[in-house]
Amino acid sequence: ERAALHATAARGAGLAGELGLSWEHLIAASDGYRMLGDAEAEGCLLATATPRVFDAAERGELTRRLEHVNRRLDGASPAKVLVLAALADAASYDGSHAAALTWSEQAIVLAQSLDEDEALSAAAGARAWALFNTDRHFEAALLSHAVVSLARRSRSAQTQVTATMRHGVLMATGEPRAAMNSFLEAAAIAGRAGMRPAEGMALANAAEAAIDLGELDVAAQSLAEIQDISFLSSTEQDAAALSHALLASYLGDVATASAELARLEADRRPDWGAVQMTTWYLRTRSAARLVDGDPAGALADA
Repeated sequence: ERAALHATAARGAGLAGELGLSWEHLIAASDGYRMLGDAEAEGCLLATATPRVFDAAERGELTRRLEHVNRRLDGASPAKVLVLAALADAASYDGSHAAALTWSEQAIVLAQSLDEDEALSAAAGARAWALFNTDRHFEAALLSHAVVSLARRSRSAQTQVTATMRHGVLMATGEPRAAMNSFLEAAAIAGRAGMRPAEGMALANAAEAAIDLGELDVAAQSLAEIQDISFLSSTEQDAAALSHALLASYLGDVATASAELARLEADRRPDWGAVQMTTWYLRTRSAARLVDGDPAGALADA
Protein backbone atom coordinates (compact mmCIF):
# COMPACT_ATOMS: atom_id res chain seq x y z
CA GLU A 1 0.00 0.00 0.00
CA ARG A 2 2.86 2.41 0.79
CA ALA A 3 4.47 1.77 -2.61
CA ALA A 4 1.18 2.46 -4.37
CA LEU A 5 0.75 5.72 -2.43
CA HIS A 6 4.24 6.82 -3.43
CA ALA A 7 3.44 5.95 -7.06
CA THR A 8 0.28 8.07 -6.96
CA ALA A 9 2.19 10.93 -5.33
CA ALA A 10 4.90 10.72 -8.01
CA ARG A 11 2.33 11.04 -10.79
CA GLY A 12 0.52 13.88 -9.05
CA ALA A 13 3.72 15.83 -8.41
CA GLY A 14 4.78 15.32 -12.02
CA LEU A 15 1.48 16.70 -13.30
CA ALA A 16 1.96 19.72 -11.06
CA GLY A 17 5.48 20.32 -12.38
CA GLU A 18 7.08 19.47 -9.00
CA LEU A 19 9.77 17.35 -10.58
CA GLY A 20 12.05 17.05 -7.57
CA LEU A 21 9.19 15.79 -5.41
CA SER A 22 7.99 13.52 -8.22
CA TRP A 23 11.45 11.95 -8.45
CA GLU A 24 11.61 11.32 -4.69
CA HIS A 25 8.25 9.53 -4.71
CA LEU A 26 9.14 7.61 -7.88
CA ILE A 27 12.26 6.18 -6.25
CA ALA A 28 10.41 5.40 -3.01
CA ALA A 29 7.69 3.58 -4.96
CA SER A 30 10.25 1.68 -7.02
CA ASP A 31 12.08 0.58 -3.87
CA GLY A 32 8.79 -0.41 -2.25
CA TYR A 33 7.65 -2.54 -5.17
CA ARG A 34 11.08 -4.18 -5.30
CA MET A 35 10.84 -5.12 -1.61
CA LEU A 36 7.43 -6.64 -2.29
CA GLY A 37 8.79 -8.56 -5.27
CA ASP A 38 6.22 -6.94 -7.57
CA ALA A 39 8.28 -6.47 -10.73
CA GLU A 40 5.22 -5.81 -12.91
CA ALA A 41 4.02 -2.89 -10.79
CA GLU A 42 7.54 -1.47 -10.59
CA GLY A 43 8.03 -1.83 -14.33
CA CYS A 44 4.73 -0.12 -15.18
CA LEU A 45 5.58 2.71 -12.79
CA LEU A 46 9.09 3.32 -14.13
CA ALA A 47 7.85 3.12 -17.72
CA THR A 48 5.59 6.15 -17.11
CA ALA A 49 8.55 8.39 -16.19
CA THR A 50 9.48 10.90 -18.91
CA PRO A 51 13.29 11.04 -19.45
CA ARG A 52 13.36 14.63 -20.73
CA VAL A 53 12.17 16.13 -17.44
CA PHE A 54 15.04 14.69 -15.39
CA ASP A 55 18.71 15.61 -15.28
CA ALA A 56 21.50 13.36 -16.57
CA ALA A 57 22.15 11.65 -13.21
CA GLU A 58 18.45 10.94 -12.69
CA ARG A 59 18.07 9.62 -16.24
CA GLY A 60 21.00 7.28 -15.62
CA GLU A 61 19.41 5.99 -12.42
CA LEU A 62 16.05 5.57 -14.19
CA THR A 63 17.71 3.53 -16.94
CA ARG A 64 19.51 1.33 -14.39
CA ARG A 65 16.25 0.63 -12.61
CA LEU A 66 14.47 -0.16 -15.88
CA GLU A 67 17.23 -2.58 -16.87
CA HIS A 68 17.07 -4.24 -13.45
CA VAL A 69 13.31 -4.72 -13.53
CA ASN A 70 13.51 -5.92 -17.14
CA ARG A 71 15.77 -8.78 -16.01
CA ARG A 72 13.22 -9.73 -13.34
CA LEU A 73 10.22 -9.76 -15.68
CA ASP A 74 9.86 -13.29 -17.04
CA GLY A 75 7.72 -14.20 -20.02
CA ALA A 76 5.53 -12.08 -22.26
CA SER A 77 3.48 -9.43 -20.52
CA PRO A 78 2.29 -5.85 -21.13
CA ALA A 79 4.60 -4.70 -18.32
CA LYS A 80 7.60 -6.25 -20.10
CA VAL A 81 6.67 -4.41 -23.32
CA LEU A 82 6.27 -1.09 -21.49
CA VAL A 83 9.69 -1.48 -19.86
CA LEU A 84 11.39 -2.34 -23.16
CA ALA A 85 9.71 0.65 -24.83
CA ALA A 86 10.81 2.92 -21.96
CA LEU A 87 14.40 1.68 -22.30
CA ALA A 88 14.25 2.47 -26.02
CA ASP A 89 12.92 5.97 -25.33
CA ALA A 90 15.62 6.63 -22.72
CA ALA A 91 18.31 5.49 -25.15
CA SER A 92 16.89 7.70 -27.92
CA TYR A 93 16.85 10.69 -25.61
CA ASP A 94 20.49 10.20 -24.64
CA GLY A 95 21.61 9.69 -28.24
CA SER A 96 22.29 5.94 -27.91
CA HIS A 97 20.52 5.19 -31.18
CA ALA A 98 21.81 1.64 -31.71
CA ALA A 99 20.55 0.68 -28.27
CA ALA A 100 17.22 2.38 -28.96
CA LEU A 101 16.79 0.33 -32.13
CA THR A 102 17.58 -2.88 -30.25
CA TRP A 103 15.24 -2.21 -27.33
CA SER A 104 12.40 -1.00 -29.58
CA GLU A 105 12.71 -4.06 -31.84
CA GLN A 106 12.35 -6.33 -28.82
CA ALA A 107 9.38 -4.30 -27.60
CA ILE A 108 7.41 -4.33 -30.83
CA VAL A 109 8.02 -8.02 -31.54
CA LEU A 110 6.80 -8.93 -28.04
CA ALA A 111 3.84 -6.53 -28.21
CA GLN A 112 2.52 -8.21 -31.34
CA SER A 113 2.19 -11.47 -29.43
CA LEU A 114 -0.18 -9.83 -26.93
CA ASP A 115 -3.73 -8.54 -27.25
CA GLU A 116 -3.05 -5.22 -25.51
CA ASP A 117 -3.43 -1.87 -27.26
CA GLU A 118 -1.55 0.18 -24.66
CA ALA A 119 1.50 -2.07 -24.87
CA LEU A 120 1.40 -2.10 -28.67
CA SER A 121 1.05 1.69 -28.78
CA ALA A 122 4.04 2.15 -26.46
CA ALA A 123 6.17 -0.29 -28.42
CA ALA A 124 5.26 1.15 -31.82
CA GLY A 125 5.79 4.67 -30.53
CA ALA A 126 9.24 3.82 -29.20
CA ARG A 127 10.10 2.09 -32.47
CA ALA A 128 8.93 5.07 -34.55
CA TRP A 129 10.98 7.44 -32.39
CA ALA A 130 14.08 5.26 -32.66
CA LEU A 131 13.70 5.05 -36.45
CA PHE A 132 13.17 8.80 -36.73
CA ASN A 133 16.35 9.51 -34.79
CA THR A 134 18.33 7.31 -37.19
CA ASP A 135 16.98 9.15 -40.27
CA ARG A 136 14.57 6.38 -41.25
CA HIS A 137 11.77 8.90 -41.54
CA PHE A 138 9.47 7.04 -43.94
CA GLU A 139 9.25 3.99 -41.68
CA ALA A 140 8.86 6.23 -38.65
CA ALA A 141 5.96 8.15 -40.22
CA LEU A 142 4.10 4.95 -41.17
CA LEU A 143 4.35 3.65 -37.63
CA SER A 144 3.47 7.01 -36.13
CA HIS A 145 0.15 7.18 -37.98
CA ALA A 146 -0.70 3.75 -36.56
CA VAL A 147 0.32 4.82 -33.06
CA VAL A 148 -1.97 7.88 -33.19
CA SER A 149 -4.88 5.69 -34.32
CA LEU A 150 -4.27 3.28 -31.44
CA ALA A 151 -3.96 6.12 -28.96
CA ARG A 152 -7.18 7.82 -30.06
CA ARG A 153 -9.22 4.73 -29.27
CA SER A 154 -7.63 4.37 -25.83
CA ARG A 155 -8.92 5.99 -22.66
CA SER A 156 -5.48 7.13 -21.57
CA ALA A 157 -4.78 10.84 -21.88
CA GLN A 158 -1.07 10.15 -21.34
CA THR A 159 -1.02 7.72 -24.26
CA GLN A 160 -2.84 10.18 -26.51
CA VAL A 161 -0.63 13.12 -25.57
CA THR A 162 2.58 11.14 -26.11
CA ALA A 163 1.37 9.83 -29.48
CA THR A 164 0.18 13.16 -30.86
CA MET A 165 3.20 15.07 -29.57
CA ARG A 166 5.65 12.67 -31.17
CA HIS A 167 3.61 12.57 -34.35
CA GLY A 168 3.98 16.33 -34.59
CA VAL A 169 7.75 16.06 -34.32
CA LEU A 170 7.88 13.33 -36.95
CA MET A 171 5.68 15.30 -39.36
CA ALA A 172 7.45 18.65 -38.86
CA THR A 173 9.91 18.43 -41.74
CA GLY A 174 7.59 16.97 -44.39
CA GLU A 175 4.09 18.03 -43.37
CA PRO A 176 4.35 21.15 -41.19
CA ARG A 177 0.59 21.83 -41.10
CA ALA A 178 -0.09 18.28 -39.95
CA ALA A 179 2.61 18.80 -37.33
CA MET A 180 1.02 22.01 -36.05
CA ASN A 181 -2.41 20.39 -35.84
CA SER A 182 -0.96 17.41 -34.01
CA PHE A 183 0.74 19.64 -31.45
CA LEU A 184 -2.48 21.61 -30.94
CA GLU A 185 -4.37 18.33 -30.44
CA ALA A 186 -1.78 17.22 -27.87
CA ALA A 187 -2.12 20.54 -26.05
CA ALA A 188 -5.92 20.27 -25.95
CA ILE A 189 -5.83 16.72 -24.59
CA ALA A 190 -3.19 17.60 -22.00
CA GLY A 191 -5.15 20.68 -20.94
CA ARG A 192 -8.36 18.71 -20.40
CA ALA A 193 -6.44 16.11 -18.38
CA GLY A 194 -4.67 18.69 -16.23
CA MET A 195 -1.25 17.68 -17.59
CA ARG A 196 0.17 21.20 -17.43
CA PRO A 197 3.86 20.57 -18.29
CA ALA A 198 2.85 18.48 -21.31
CA GLU A 199 0.36 21.15 -22.37
CA GLY A 200 3.10 23.78 -22.20
CA MET A 201 5.51 21.75 -24.30
CA ALA A 202 2.82 21.00 -26.89
CA LEU A 203 1.91 24.68 -27.17
CA ALA A 204 5.56 25.68 -27.55
CA ASN A 205 5.97 23.17 -30.36
CA ALA A 206 2.70 24.30 -31.94
CA ALA A 207 3.97 27.87 -31.90
CA GLU A 208 7.20 26.86 -33.64
CA ALA A 209 5.30 24.92 -36.31
CA ALA A 210 2.86 27.81 -36.79
CA ILE A 211 5.75 30.25 -37.32
CA ASP A 212 7.17 27.98 -40.04
CA LEU A 213 3.77 28.12 -41.77
CA GLY A 214 3.49 31.88 -41.41
CA GLU A 215 0.55 31.42 -39.03
CA LEU A 216 1.87 34.09 -36.67
CA ASP A 217 -1.51 34.67 -35.00
CA VAL A 218 -1.70 30.96 -34.07
CA ALA A 219 1.84 31.15 -32.74
CA ALA A 220 1.08 34.23 -30.66
CA GLN A 221 -2.10 32.64 -29.27
CA SER A 222 -0.25 29.45 -28.33
CA LEU A 223 2.45 31.42 -26.52
CA ALA A 224 -0.19 33.51 -24.74
CA GLU A 225 -1.86 30.32 -23.48
CA ILE A 226 1.46 29.11 -22.07
CA GLN A 227 1.59 32.22 -19.88
CA ASP A 228 -1.55 31.00 -18.09
CA ILE A 229 0.05 27.68 -17.10
CA SER A 230 1.47 27.74 -13.58
CA PHE A 231 3.24 24.39 -13.45
CA LEU A 232 6.05 24.21 -16.00
CA SER A 233 9.44 22.59 -15.60
CA SER A 234 12.57 24.36 -16.80
CA THR A 235 12.41 22.33 -20.03
CA GLU A 236 8.93 23.57 -20.90
CA GLN A 237 9.90 27.11 -19.92
CA ASP A 238 12.93 26.95 -22.20
CA ALA A 239 10.81 25.61 -25.07
CA ALA A 240 8.37 28.48 -24.67
CA ALA A 241 11.24 30.99 -24.54
CA LEU A 242 12.71 29.62 -27.77
CA SER A 243 9.40 29.87 -29.61
CA HIS A 244 8.91 33.38 -28.22
CA ALA A 245 12.36 34.40 -29.48
CA LEU A 246 11.66 32.85 -32.88
CA LEU A 247 8.37 34.72 -33.21
CA ALA A 248 10.06 37.97 -32.16
CA SER A 249 12.67 37.43 -34.91
CA TYR A 250 10.00 36.91 -37.57
CA LEU A 251 8.27 40.07 -36.39
CA GLY A 252 11.53 42.03 -36.71
CA ASP A 253 12.05 42.48 -32.95
CA VAL A 254 15.66 41.32 -32.95
CA ALA A 255 16.44 43.01 -29.63
CA THR A 256 13.88 40.91 -27.77
CA ALA A 257 14.96 37.71 -29.54
CA SER A 258 18.66 38.35 -28.89
CA ALA A 259 18.07 39.12 -25.21
CA GLU A 260 16.09 35.89 -24.75
CA LEU A 261 18.73 33.85 -26.55
CA ALA A 262 21.54 35.42 -24.53
CA ARG A 263 19.74 34.50 -21.30
CA LEU A 264 19.24 30.91 -22.43
CA GLU A 265 22.88 30.67 -23.57
CA ALA A 266 24.15 31.82 -20.18
CA ASP A 267 21.67 30.19 -17.81
CA ARG A 268 20.16 27.13 -19.45
CA ARG A 269 22.04 25.75 -22.46
CA PRO A 270 24.71 23.95 -20.38
CA ASP A 271 21.96 21.89 -18.72
CA TRP A 272 20.27 20.66 -21.89
CA GLY A 273 20.75 16.93 -22.22
CA ALA A 274 18.84 16.49 -25.47
CA VAL A 275 20.12 17.42 -28.90
CA GLN A 276 16.59 18.59 -29.80
CA MET A 277 16.84 21.55 -27.43
CA THR A 278 20.23 22.57 -28.84
CA THR A 279 19.02 22.38 -32.44
CA TRP A 280 15.90 24.38 -31.50
CA TYR A 281 18.18 27.01 -29.98
CA LEU A 282 20.47 27.13 -33.02
CA ARG A 283 17.66 27.44 -35.57
CA THR A 284 16.17 30.27 -33.48
CA ARG A 285 19.50 32.08 -33.23
CA SER A 286 19.98 31.58 -36.97
CA ALA A 287 16.68 33.35 -37.66
CA ALA A 288 17.59 36.22 -35.33
CA ARG A 289 20.99 36.67 -36.98
CA LEU A 290 19.51 36.62 -40.47
CA VAL A 291 16.95 39.30 -39.59
CA ASP A 292 19.75 41.30 -37.94
CA GLY A 293 21.75 41.35 -41.19
CA ASP A 294 24.29 38.65 -40.32
CA PRO A 295 23.81 35.97 -43.03
CA ALA A 296 27.20 34.36 -42.34
CA GLY A 297 26.33 33.86 -38.67
CA ALA A 298 22.87 32.62 -39.61
CA LEU A 299 24.34 30.09 -42.04
CA ALA A 300 26.82 28.86 -39.44
CA ASP A 301 24.04 28.23 -36.93
CA ALA A 302 21.83 26.59 -39.51
